Amino acid sequence: MAAVAIPNPNLHFNHLIACYPILSTLASHVSALDLLNLALTSRANHAHILASPPIFAKLRRSCVCDGHGLRDRQDRTGLYKDYSKGYTPPGPRLPDGGEDIDSDEEIEVRVFNRTCGEALPCVKCGVNVCEECRYYPRVKECYSQSCRPHLNGAWQMANVMAMCTACDEKQEDQLKGRFLSELCDCHIFRRWICSKCVVEEHKEFRAYRRNFTAPEFNPDEDVEYKRFIGTSWIQDHQFMRYLLCPCGDKVPPGFRLRCTWCKRRHLPYEDWHDEYRQVGGDRMSWIDDDPTYPVWVTDHRRKYPSPYPPLRYNQLVHEAAQTNPEGAGV
Repeated sequence: MAAVAIPNPNLHFNHLIACYPILSTLASHVSALDLLNLALTSRANHAHILASPPIFAKLRRSCVCDGHGLRDRQDRTGLYKDYSKGYTPPGPRLPDGGEDIDSDEEIEVRVFNRTCGEALPCVKCGVNVCEECRYYPRVKECYSQSCRPHLNGAWQMANVMAMCTACDEKQEDQLKGRFLSELCDCHIFRRWICSKCVVEEHKEFRAYRRNFTAPEFNPDEDVEYKRFIGTSWIQDHQFMRYLLCPCGDKVPPGFRLRCTWCKRRHLPYEDWHDEYRQVGGDRMSWIDDDPTYPVWVTDHRRKYPSPYPPLRYNQLVHEAAQTNPEGAGV
């Protein structure tokens, strides 16, 4: 007679977590946040999941996307919230955090996937995020935005910082071997980054702008700006903006601005105009070249064309799919 295996009544879920093959399989079916919460449920689970940083990093790389970015896009919340309802966007449009003006904001109307797909690590935190959840501007901005973080049509200071000589050399030593390019090559639309890290980047830049920069001032009257006398400056829209190092020291002449995202140096400031002319047209090429998005071209009076530019679709999308599955003639 064949022996019958009797379940061990003392075997708990914690014992299964202790088996690495089972733990790794479990990690591939949950998000990194769920895996973290599981590790915090007991000391035993914490020891198996979080006690060893290399093991946790390996488990985290196999996790699935948690879907937060996709839900924000569907619900128009977070970074995708409707700007026209009194919401101040966290990006460089309003660096001082002022109230946004009432305007008609373009919203994302594409039919996008309803579930997450293959996930890759966020460039900042390392948590896996899928194509539908990673953050980048999904529609055109109201002003002329470049694909580079520091360049924009309004020529406003955005996502840059200056350092004194000592801090700049220290920062350069910390970056050695981390990137293929010594200069910043961040691309707004190609970066693989989660929404949470984007918010943290905006907060970092705002804090630097608020605490270590100053607008044009009168040295005899604006006493609070005395510490900026003798430091370097850059153009900020139509005005000058004086800069200090995050350590509080003055910025010497001939300095090189650094990206607040990757901390690498940019091209010399006098070369930015040439850089903007080269990349200015590469804002959202996959939208500019897409016939489902009409090109808004104004006349010399800045009036939009009449009638409105026609969309690619001349009937309801679901009807077009039924009458012409391959999309020809739609």
